[in-house]
Amino acid sequence: MSIKILLEKYETGYQNANESELRKDVLDEFLKLLDWDLNNTQALPFYQREVVIEENQNNKFPDYSFRNTKKNLIGDPSLYFFIEAKKADQDLYNHIFQAMSYGYSGTTRGGYPLVILFNFEKLLILDCTQKPDLNHSKEFLVKNKILKEWSKDEYPENWQEIQDLLGKKAVQNGSLGKLLEEKVVGDRIVNLDQDFLADFWSWHHKLTSEIINSNSNLQFKRNNSKTATETATRILNRLIFLKVCEDRETENSGEMYRNMVDKNFERGDETWSKKKTEDDTLFDKAKSEVQKPYQEFLKLCENFHIKYNSDLFDIDKDKNQEIMMSGERIQPFSYYDLTVKNDIFQ
Repeated sequence: MSIKILLEKYETGYQNANESELRKDVLDEFLKLLDWDLNNTQALPFYQREVVIEENQNNKFPDYSFRNTKKNLIGDPSLYFFIEAKKADQDLYNHIFQAMSYGYSGTTRGGYPLVILFNFEKLLILDCTQKPDLNHSKEFLVKNKILKEWSKDEYPENWQEIQDLLGKKAVQNGSLGKLLEEKVVGDRIVNLDQDFLADFWSWHHKLTSEIINSNSNLQFKRNNSKTATETATRILNRLIFLKVCEDRETENSGEMYRNMVDKNFERGDETWSKKKTEDDTLFDKAKSEVQKPYQEFLKLCENFHIKYNSDLFDIDKDKNQEIMMSGERIQPFSYYDLTVKNDIFQ
């Protein structure tokens, strides 16, 4: 099969196909043309497969993981890159943030700090050298984060360029690294583990300050803030544990947001806007419904203490259970995908 024949096949009706059909009949074939072994034709054990395809469409894992199987003979192979697939009728520009979260987090497995967003209508290679920012608009992401872009009608005439960049041999010979060198300033590439640690201490400082400033009735003092510091540490440890569980799907996604105010959380038939400037009426309504998010979170901790039998969720250790705290404090976790991390907490 050639790219022209595949394009003709796509035009027979796959524009309206569901994601599974599109992936199996079109996207997989596109990647096979680039010489990737998607079907594991050599019957290799899992740890040696060069491509891992995620079959479950409802989970939070990238759809394709392309791995460097030659680097490690045993264990988890280093990652080359992820591909996140979407239905053909979806606007890929609306999914840049999600895809970048995968690519950014994947760097802890040795992957290039980029990700590919693909629905055959378009193919985007995205820059993931910096932490995704919820405050960046769609327009900003489109303008600043797309390293390469092709539409379906451009595939035939640009096929050699696509092969030289995304073909298996090309990737093995460092084509993606060269792309990053050409398109991205070197000092922008960050160490994700160090970045996460810096964020952790930033969140810790903000939490501690809020606990002190918003709870004068509990007599927290700036010169004696040990209890506030311990409380902030305990909150963050719990939230990180639950975020890992959610990303690995051992807990329902959004559980830790459910009783704490967060504009990104979908509640019933009402969607909380991602933009802080929008939907203020709904946000105020939510705040009035959840007056004490920390106390609601402690109720969840009681259940998790029983489930995991862990001191981490033992609320008897919380000396001041009447603390007032904004539910928005946990919002920054949304740009980290803790599914694909492995060294972050060592």
